[in-house]
Amino acid sequence: VFQNEQVVQLLQYQFGQEIYVPRIENNISVISQSAFFSKFTTSTITNAKILLFGNNVAVKEQQSVFDRLLETINESSELYALLSTYSIDHVMSPLLYSINNTNTHLNSVLLIPQGINNSTYPRRKIWIHCKQRNNNEVCSTRIYAMSLNTALRTQALAPMQEEPLVLSQDDVLRLEGSVRSIFTREMMLRRASGRERKMAFSHELTPDILVWCSRSYPRGNGNRPRLEAYVCSPLFEEKGPKSFSSRGAIISTTKKHTTQVPDAEVITWLEKDYPFSYIQGRYTANERKKLGVTHSLKPAIHVRDEIIEHYTPVLQGKNIALKTLWYLYPNLRDRYSESEYNIFSEMMYTAIGQQRVADLTSELCEQLLMDTYPNLSQTTMWKFYGILASAMDAAVSLEYCSRNPLKEALQRAQTRDKLFAQVRRVLVKKHFSEQEMTELYQFIQTRIREGETAYLGVLIRILTGLESNVVCAIRWCDLKHIPEYDISVVVITRQMTLDGEKIIGFSDAEDYMCFPLPRGLCAELEKYQNAIKNYSHKELILSAIASSGKEQFTVITPGELNRLTKKTIAELHIDERVIVLPDNNDGTRSTNLNKYSGDLIRENFRYWAIKAAKLNADESSYLLRNKCPSTLGRFYCDFLSDASQLIMSAKLSRWESMIGSCGGYSAYRYSPVYTDVYLKKIQPSDQSRQEVLYEITGSGKIEAVFESDFGVEAEIIKIDR
Repeated sequence: VFQNEQVVQLLQYQFGQEIYVPRIENNISVISQSAFFSKFTTSTITNAKILLFGNNVAVKEQQSVFDRLLETINESSELYALLSTYSIDHVMSPLLYSINNTNTHLNSVLLIPQGINNSTYPRRKIWIHCKQRNNNEVCSTRIYAMSLNTALRTQALAPMQEEPLVLSQDDVLRLEGSVRSIFTREMMLRRASGRERKMAFSHELTPDILVWCSRSYPRGNGNRPRLEAYVCSPLFEEKGPKSFSSRGAIISTTKKHTTQVPDAEVITWLEKDYPFSYIQGRYTANERKKLGVTHSLKPAIHVRDEIIEHYTPVLQGKNIALKTLWYLYPNLRDRYSESEYNIFSEMMYTAIGQQRVADLTSELCEQLLMDTYPNLSQTTMWKFYGILASAMDAAVSLEYCSRNPLKEALQRAQTRDKLFAQVRRVLVKKHFSEQEMTELYQFIQTRIREGETAYLGVLIRILTGLESNVVCAIRWCDLKHIPEYDISVVVITRQMTLDGEKIIGFSDAEDYMCFPLPRGLCAELEKYQNAIKNYSHKELILSAIASSGKEQFTVITPGELNRLTKKTIAELHIDERVIVLPDNNDGTRSTNLNKYSGDLIRENFRYWAIKAAKLNADESSYLLRNKCPSTLGRFYCDFLSDASQLIMSAKLSRWESMIGSCGGYSAYRYSPVYTDVYLKKIQPSDQSRQEVLYEITGSGKIEAVFESDFGVEAEIIKIDR
């Protein structure tokens, strides 16, 4: 008779037992139509479970049958009825009146919603379970509820995952309001317990800017709160009562929500994530129609930009904190390198960032640095001091303070360090001797012949004075041959970072240049280029040579080339020259004047380029990638022209010839009479030094004259014979 079997199955699940109806008089098991009411007997029904469905029956007629059933069932029988909500949702309802007057136990009430398959029919129903009770028995009533399961294609009833509301039957009969409203109120209280929305609290983004945050605890979020962070407009007025803290209106564009942050990480999120995040809302259908846009996402709003727009005009000219200066002016990044700006940002999260710019002194800054970074060396500490001094320069220029006391102290320290550097520069070893240069060349050639081709980079450094980061970035395509003059040059346009991860350009225009290669070095590179098969024109020269014949391509990094250079210099066994110089803290510092520092190769090239290669000051400055000292060299000499490159290449060949003469000497023996004059032209087959041996018989005087169109250096030694 009841059409929806699914509801019956759900009811069985809800009550945990099978619902059945035994045979009674006239074989009436389910009462559903008014035609059955007239046949219903008034005799006592024993040991039965009766289902009453009154969908198509008038309320009065249904109530009449219900009353007769309550009168006839005994303690062993139970009555289940599907009735309208109206029957129980009012205090004076006939159903409650019948239950109260017939000594009936209202065991349970099941609330059934409307809206199955989005329909308003049937209306809201109740399913009640009644049985007789003993005299003066205290009975309780359990109130359940069903919900709609919308996950399926066809919406259906599903049990609500909530514990039942248990009330005494007397309380149910005396309810002031409907059963459904009482149950709903109880469920709301349960869900709010422990998850109520707490009052918003504030957190200092900077000493001048507060971030406000409220949190609530929604169900099903794994005990993580739902955070709403925002910033209020600045309000610098006298505070009110002691318990009251005034604040401006909420800046709506800074509101951001998240449910992904655990309780323990809320403060970290407010300090380091929220102030630098973006907020992106969505257009409503009406907004899209009005604006004529097809996409739903609004333009992203940067929280930092919104705070800067509201706070910068108000804080202008005030004694703000260092952290406020850092946050309101992102362009401070332009004053620093990337690593320095990261250091500056980290300092802003310490006690240093809380200091007011107009109150900061050099003594206070030094003490804060020592307290915050107790394990830093003196050199690094002064570096941090300089970073803060640069930020104070910005504060002065932006008129947040009138002077920079850090800069004054830093200038005094820099003067002391500069004096120390000047003293050391006068005494330090600047170049190798000719014997040491020959030993270096022999050591490098030995390593290259043994297969350690990375030492070719050390040879390039010594012969050219180029830094490791430049040598490692040279490609095969950077080698250019000029056939008119039969010389080769290398085009310097880039450099490699120390770890070998990036190839970048230069910051100074002087670093971009053409370097004329000495003939011997050029021949060495051509030999390897011809030996490598299937090489790429864009490959790095050193890395390509070192990877030749290997399965995996290996990049020679500047750090590795620096280590090979130090290892090569260590083969000279140069003795230490340790001296003690005054320190900037009225102490002393020990320094080894023969210790290799990164500029020794450049200084060595500078010395021999002038002494041996006879380069003038402008040419040597150009090859060292410095500004030329003379006006002629700076503005009128074109060192990139082929003719200039030819001249410098010929001069550098003298420098290469001096240290590359370890292969032996060419000897010419003469036995002239000391009274005669002889002229001899020597045509060298290579660039090695030539040895001319004269045998003089008898006693007398000798005069030797050497001439060359390209310059010559003669060394005359008398042998005992």
